[in-house]
Amino acid sequence: MARIRKSDEIRTRLLEIGLKTFANCGYHGTGIKEIVESAGVPKGSFYNYFKSKEDFGIEIIRCHSQEFWETWERCFDRGIPDPIDALNTCFEKMITEYEECTVFHCSIVGNLVVELSEHSAPCKATIATFFSHWLESLSTHIKKAQELGIARVDVPSDDLVMLFWDAWHGALIRVRIEDSTEPLKRSVTFVLQKIIRK
Repeated sequence: MARIRKSDEIRTRLLEIGLKTFANCGYHGTGIKEIVESAGVPKGSFYNYFKSKEDFGIEIIRCHSQEFWETWERCFDRGIPDPIDALNTCFEKMITEYEECTVFHCSIVGNLVVELSEHSAPCKATIATFFSHWLESLSTHIKKAQELGIARVDVPSDDLVMLFWDAWHGALIRVRIEDSTEPLKRSVTFVLQKIIRK
């Protein structure tokens, strides 16, 4: 097994600390000095790995989104025949991970959207690509449910996806306000079982 280079270890450490710090303090509330001190590396070394704070934030989004996507794909490797049940199982897993977060970094992508999308075109493009992949995957499973006759067909699948998307992200805001994942659970159950399921 090839050994991980020290430079790779430092880069990974910076990203992990950046994720936690951005989650706790926000992008604009976090300085590079704070991150490098937590990582135990000289400030100048930061720029050996990232061109700027913006580049650093984009890389955090990429890494976090890739981890999310791998988890999402694994949820559908279980062979659950009912696409709506498969979606419900996947979202239940996501909610459980929210509950197990020691810091609230699970919604870091959503937080960075709010802070950066208006001021950073590269960040906005990165987030849009991730969101597009997720929406396409949701649409695929809802279309499959429609084809199986278990989801309503009087509303296009893309419209149902956007409703689900908006409900999920609205519930994320309430999670932060109420310090509870109940809004997410109610949102998923209501949209999947009361609106999408036939």
